[in-house]
Amino acid sequence: MSFRLLDTISDFHWVNDATPLQDTPRLRHGLRQAYERLHRLYEDGNSDALLREFEPVWDRAGLLMAGGKNAREYTASLPIASQLAGLRQEPNGPQLQPLRLADDPNGDSLEFMGNGRLVRILPSPLHWSYPNQPNKEGHTVPVVFYRTASGEWRIATVSA
Repeated sequence: MSFRLLDTISDFHWVNDATPLQDTPRLRHGLRQAYERLHRLYEDGNSDALLREFEPVWDRAGLLMAGGKNAREYTASLPIASQLAGLRQEPNGPQLQPLRLADDPNGDSLEFMGNGRLVRILPSPLHWSYPNQPNKEGHTVPVVFYRTASGEWRIATVSA
């Protein structure tokens, strides 16, 4: 049996842009800065900037899982994603917690993926809770980063 697909699924957006990574103090510092920058965007409620940061990830998810929706449409269609991206606020919705990083960067537990070109801190330091609903479980954004040849840190994916 053989199959022919007329639509091709393009490579992940980071494939041609991500550089090889090594666990160094410089990498740990840059990765922490990437998490801090992302946390500030959430703190500021800057939904436009958050959409730009996550756009390649959410565009791909919208294409593959939601019939071709773009990043904004895809995010708006998911209740928790809509709240976490600041597109919608609910009175008893999730509230961003302080960034959870170890006191010393050497204490960060790193996970490398994508043939050593993607990295994240485990557990995810981006956490939301429901202070008005103590029995409700909070959320994390298990974001994975890559570094470009110019040294910029960008979001590669949101992993489980």
